[in-house]
Amino acid sequence: MVVILAGSAAHALLQLADAASWLWLSDAPMTVAAFYLSYSWGFRHSFKNPLLAVLHAGFAWVGIAMLLSTVQSAAQYFSHDTLFILGLAPCMR
Repeated sequence: MVVILAGSAAHALLQLADAASWLWLSDAPMTVAAFYLSYSWGFRHSFKNPLLAVLHAGFAWVGIAMLLSTVQSAAQYFSHDTLFILGLAPCMR
């Protein structure tokens, strides 16, 4: 959990510094930590209890979201901020 908290703080600082192409440095360790925690907490075995299953499925989305963020910022880093592959949600005004 310390890796996720430290990675979140680093992600925020990099975002505030307008360094979107460097976000993969904080997102990659958080991705690994989130998937490891999902595995070690017994994701498959949690489906015996429906309430616990919802909690574990919700936390699994953290790993998926961090993986997508890592892929996006790595693509920006290796293309020198010219490639934006995942897009953004539409802005409602």
